[in-house]
Amino acid sequence: MEAIKHSYSKWRHGGWYVHTVRYPSGAIGCVSNNYEDHKWRIACDDRPNAYELYTYPTREAAANAEYELANNKGA
Repeated sequence: MEAIKHSYSKWRHGGWYVHTVRYPSGAIGCVSNNYEDHKWRIACDDRPNAYELYTYPTREAAANAEYELANNKGA
């Protein structure tokens, strides 16, 4: 995957909007590490067992995974 320079702004629930991620519905991406284990996740990930299965070491890694997910390329 070609490197993407993501653009972020703070989300009211402690995460980060990812302005470079857009879903077909028009929704914007959002990642957060505002969890007890402080691991990065896609905030609104509705895949089965996403909380346990999909964690990322950095905000950038989570944003890249959400970009792939939003563009139907998996994560």
